[in-house]
Amino acid sequence: MLTSPAVEDRVFVVHALGARLAVDLDGLPPVLVARFRHAWQHCAEPSAGGALAADEVDAGTLSLADRLGEPLVDANGDAHARLLMRATQSITKALIAAQAGRLIMLHAGALSHPDTGAAVVFVAPGGTGKTTLSRTFGHTLAYLTDETVAITADRGILPYPKPLSIRRTPHQGVKDELPASELGLVSPRVEPWVAGIIVLRRDAALDGVVVEELGALDAIVALAPETSSLTRLERPLHRLAELGEATGGYRLVRYAEAADLGPVLGEITGRLP
Repeated sequence: MLTSPAVEDRVFVVHALGARLAVDLDGLPPVLVARFRHAWQHCAEPSAGGALAADEVDAGTLSLADRLGEPLVDANGDAHARLLMRATQSITKALIAAQAGRLIMLHAGALSHPDTGAAVVFVAPGGTGKTTLSRTFGHTLAYLTDETVAITADRGILPYPKPLSIRRTPHQGVKDELPASELGLVSPRVEPWVAGIIVLRRDAALDGVVVEELGALDAIVALAPETSSLTRLERPLHRLAELGEATGGYRLVRYAEAADLGPVLGEITGRLP
C-alpha cells in the first residue's frame, strides 16, 4: 500500500548511470509523490544518505513540477500515469547529460548473470521490444535497465534500474511506470560487465531467430543512431570498435518473439533463462 510522504520529505535522490540526481517533488500532489517514490525505489540508496559517492557524477537538481507542465492537483489516474512517463523521460535525459563525454551510452536494455555479472546488452530503437525482453527473462537473469546502458572503459556497466514502462491493454498511449520488484524481476548480486552486445530487429513474420555477425563498419552504422553523446567521447568510433572486439564482436539478431531469444542470451551470459 502506498502512503503519502510528509511535506518536508519532497526530495528523492536518484543514484543511477554512475550519477546522483536530486529530484525535487515539491508542488506535486501527495498521491503522485507516493507513486513516484514507489516506482523509483530501485534507484534510491538510503545508505548513501543522499550524498555524492566518490565515483559518482553530480547531475544536479531536477524540479518535476516545473518539467511536467500540466495541472497536477486535479489530475486523474491516467493523467498521473502520463506525468510519471514524462518524469522518467526527464530523469533519463538529466542522467545522460551528466555523463556525456565520459561513457559509451547505448539506447539498450541489459540483463546479467546474477552471480557472475556477465551481461548481455541488447540495442534497439524505442518501442521495439527491450522492455518485453527484460520482463521475459528478468526472472532468472538480473535486470539492469530497459532504456540506457552506460559502459565504462573497462567494460563495466553502470546500472539504471529505472521503473519499467508497461503498456496498458488496450494501450491508448498510456503506460504504467512499475518497479522491477513488482514485476518479480531479479536484482544483480555482483557488479555487471559487458559479455556481449546484440542489435535487435523484430520481424513478426520470421520463424525462430537469425543471428548475423556484423563487420566493424556495419556495426558502427547500426549502433551510432542508438548512442547518446557519442561525438563528445575521445576517439568515439575507435571506442565502439574496440568494445566490439573485446566482447566477441557485434551481432545482429532478428527474431519474432522475445521468448525465442533464450538460447542467445544464455550463450552470452552463461545462464540459460
